Formats: sequence, C-alpha cells, structure tokens
Amino acid sequence: MPYKDKGTLVLHNASKKAVSVSIKANLAPLPWDRRSLYFYASWKQQRNITVHDKPEEDKQVREWNFATLKGKGIYKGDVLTLYNHLPAWYGEGDEKIWVDKDTFPSHFGTGTEDYYNSSWAPVVPFHTPFGGAPRADQESSHGYNTFLRTRHLDGIPFLEKLKFDIEMLSWIKGKVNYATTVYWYGDHHAVAQGTSGLKEATSPLPAVPEDFGKYKIKGSREFEDMKPVLKSAAIQLEKQNMYAFPSGKWSGAAQSVGGGGQPGDSVVYIIDHLQHGAKYGMIMHCTKAPDYGNLRFLVNGHQTNVGFDGYSPSVVPGKASIGHFSAVDGKLRIVIRITGANMKMIGRRYMFGLDCIQLIKN
Repeated sequence: MPYKDKGTLVLHNASKKAVSVSIKANLAPLPWDRRSLYFYASWKQQRNITVHDKPEEDKQVREWNFATLKGKGIYKGDVLTLYNHLPAWYGEGDEKIWVDKDTFPSHFGTGTEDYYNSSWAPVVPFHTPFGGAPRADQESSHGYNTFLRTRHLDGIPFLEKLKFDIEMLSWIKGKVNYATTVYWYGDHHAVAQGTSGLKEATSPLPAVPEDFGKYKIKGSREFEDMKPVLKSAAIQLEKQNMYAFPSGKWSGAAQSVGGGGQPGDSVVYIIDHLQHGAKYGMIMHCTKAPDYGNLRFLVNGHQTNVGFDGYSPSVVPGKASIGHFSAVDGKLRIVIRITGANMKMIGRRYMFGLDCIQLIKN
C-alpha cells in the first residue's frame, strides 16, 4: 500500500462485542514520482437482485454494476461474495468492462464461471495464482459462494473511468445477494462510486440453506448410480442433475433419465445384497414432465398391477407403490417398460426419469 508522506491504519469494530486486535506493519522505502498511485479497496453489496433465465422473453433483464471507478488508475482484481437464494447455478451472465470513453466494452466475457477460471461451473473450492473459490458450500451453488480473481499479469489501466457490469442470468429465475470487493490503484483524486456503508455491512446474514444434494430417501437405491443389466438398444440413459428444478426434491438431487425409447422398450435392473427370502415393500420414485411417457413394472417375472403416468405440465417428483416381493438369492429383478403416454404428453418422446427405488423390509 504505497503512500507519499504518511499512512494511517484504522480498524472499526462494527459489532457490539469487545475484540482484541494487534497490528504489525512492515515498511520499505518507495521512491515517489508523478507516476505513483495509491492502493484502493472498495466494497458494495445489494440484496435480492433478480436473476433471469429467459433473457429473450423477459424484458426486465438487467445488468448489475460490479464497480465504477473514476479517476486515473489500474484495476487489479476482485472478490465476489454472494448468497444464492436459488437451488441452481446463477452465473450465466457475461461480464462487461468499459474503459474511459468506450462505447462498446473493451472486455466482453462469456460468463461468471469463465471470468473466475472455473468453466462449466464446478461449484467446489479451488485456488490458483490468478483466481479461485475460497467458499462453495453446495454443489448446486445454493447458499454462500465466494470467487476471487487477481490481475497480476492483466491489470486494466484507465485514465478517466472504469465501469464493470455483469449480466444477471441464471438457470432458473430468482434472487441473489451480491457483495463485491475490488482492488485497484488510483491517483489522489480517484474514487469508487456506489459503494456500501456500515449499515449494509452490519445487516443480518441469511441462514445457510438446506443442501438438496444431501437429501436421501430412506432405504433407497439410486438409479443414477446403478447400471442396468439389460436394456432396449434404442434407450439412452444418462445421469441428470436435478438442482435446476425447484418444484420438488429428488433423492441425491439427481436421476437417471431415459430417452429414445418407444412403447414396449424396457430397462432391467438387479437390486442385490438383500436377505434371501425376505419380503420387501417397493416404492418407485420417478419423475413427471411434459414429455415423459407411461411406465409399467415387473418384479421377479411378476407383472405388478401398478403403472406410472409420467406426464405433468412441469417437472415434479412422483412415486408409485408397486407391491411386496420376496428376494430370491438376495436379489430382486425389476423390469421397467414404456407402455405409452398420456394424451397430453408433448412431442411423443416417451422419455422417463428414474430417481430411486425404496425398499421397506416387512
């Protein structure tokens, strides 16, 4: 933190509790000339900012001002600390940085995850010399997250002004709280505009939300973690993250989604490591969606009398209790067959989603 004649360090205790603090400052000589600049750090916070998922439809999509700096200086890095009210990724918005008299941004990025060197949005703590994520509470990005970027090699000089905006785009529409700290060097007259004060800094923090990724249905086996022993060639299965669907909870926050099948096609699973001869109540936890078909279940070669209508105008969890069956050699063999579709199904795609099977020992 360079200074010309004198530097003063002040700590302000904004809490109502007594604290004990010690400070040690290390000094080194610094020649001061007309090119020398002061070190600045500025902070701003805003709560309940709307993030949008359909910018082509929603005319209210806005950009949020990350920082606006006036004067002469060099932008050297930033920290984004946020609280995501959504159970899904919030950071699709591009960052835009205008320098001096720009009519179009000198820097136009491709999304929050790219700006912080974490492309494809892996929500995990990481550290590099040029950026990182000190805090990432949940894989879904729900709750608290912190990212940082240092500009050791790519500082942005400006003579009059630097403006940094970021688009508020996400996987689903909702709210976020953003707090930014920016680090920069500036001349004696430089100033950061729109910063926040003590009142905002001492306002209560939201509680850490439930982690949907840790939600598990008791006694369940997750289909996304199982490999079928047999399936029709047309059916394609893949694991699907369900964080982006706020209308319910899925065990493990994921499912196995099937596509490409037609009525009559099926998948077969073996549930093993059960007690031989023991009888189990079986509940199929499946998903309903606008393009999901109807299913029927066979257990150990026996047709159940229960089907599952996969149609719903929105994506929601569903379930079907399919009966009680005895394990043979410690196993249950389950056939899941596409039987058709609700007349309301969109596109005649006959897709299906398998969350888990719940086993209740009698």
